[in-house]
Amino acid sequence: DVARMVVDELGGDRVHVVVTLRPLAKILPSAWQQYVRNRLRHSYDQWLDAMFNEPPYQMPTVTFWQRHHHDVLVERWAKIVGPERLLVIVVDETDPDSLMRTFERITELPDGLLEPETGWTNRSLTAAETELVRLLNIEFKRRKWPSERYHHAVRRGVVRQIQLRSAGRDEPRISTPAWAVDRANEIAAAAAERIKASGVHVLGDLSTLSAVPAKADAVAVQNVPLTLDGAASAVIGAINAATLTWRN
Repeated sequence: DVARMVVDELGGDRVHVVVTLRPLAKILPSAWQQYVRNRLRHSYDQWLDAMFNEPPYQMPTVTFWQRHHHDVLVERWAKIVGPERLLVIVVDETDPDSLMRTFERITELPDGLLEPETGWTNRSLTAAETELVRLLNIEFKRRKWPSERYHHAVRRGVVRQIQLRSAGRDEPRISTPAWAVDRANEIAAAAAERIKASGVHVLGDLSTLSAVPAKADAVAVQNVPLTLDGAASAVIGAINAATLTWRN
C-alpha cells in the first residue's frame, strides 16, 4: 500500500523504478553492524541463527527480510508499475563508479557527470569496533540508561569518532561463517531465478548474487581484539559527546 502511494504521488504511469542488488552474503555483515549501531545486542552468530534458522525469521530485526528478500522486493514494485517499468541493476562491486555510470546511461545524462561525494565518511565498522558498540548496547540496557543518552554518547560520540579514524588494513572485518554464506547463496540463487522469470529488465549478471565464496577460517567477531587506536577513538568520542551535553 505504501509503495502504491509513493508511485501514485510521484506521477503514476510516468514512474519507473530501479532496484539495485548486491549479493546477500555480502549484505549480512553490513546489515548486522548497522543494526548494532541502532542498539542491537545480539552477537553476529546469534543474529545469523535467528535470521536463517528461527522461523518466522523476523526477530530481533524485523526489517531485514523486508529489505533483502530480493525477489519479493522486485515483485512488490513490479505489481504496481508493471515489469516493463522496473529495472534491476546488479551492482558491479569491482568498479566503484559503475552504478553512477549506469544511471547516466539509463537517464541519458552526459558521461562523467555524476561524481562521488568527497569529504564525508560513513565507513563500515571493523569486527572489533562493532563488537565494542554491541557491548556498550548491553551495558546501556543493563544500566537502564535513557535512549537520549545513547544517541548522544554512542551514536553521535563513540561511533562517529570511530568512523573518522582510518582503520588499518590488518584490522579484521566482520567474517561470516561458511554455513551462513552457503545459506545466503542458496536464497540468492532462488531469488535470482524468480526475478529472471518475472519479466523485469535486468542489467548485470544475476548469477553473481549467489557466487560468494565461503571462508572456512572465519573468525568469530567476539575473538577479534580491538586496537589501542580504536579504543582511544571510542573514548574520545564519548568525552566529546559528554562535553557537548554539559555545554548545552
